[in-house]
Amino acid sequence: MSIRSRKSYRTKFGFFKNEKIAEAEVDRRKSLTNDSTLTYYVIKVKRGKEGQNPWMAYSLKRKEGR
Repeated sequence: MSIRSRKSYRTKFGFFKNEKIAEAEVDRRKSLTNDSTLTYYVIKVKRGKEGQNPWMAYSLKRKEGR
């Protein structure tokens, strides 16, 4: 079994100024699709430069057969 077959597929929605805006983007994306294999997340990422948006919204799609 290769490592590639165990990974999920991540779709980034972008980086946002605060958590509330990132969660609003996740809610908007949820309303656009009806895919039950997607899970949505909002995390805070440490960025290299000052002033960059630290909140990232993304989704993970599980591989088929799981």
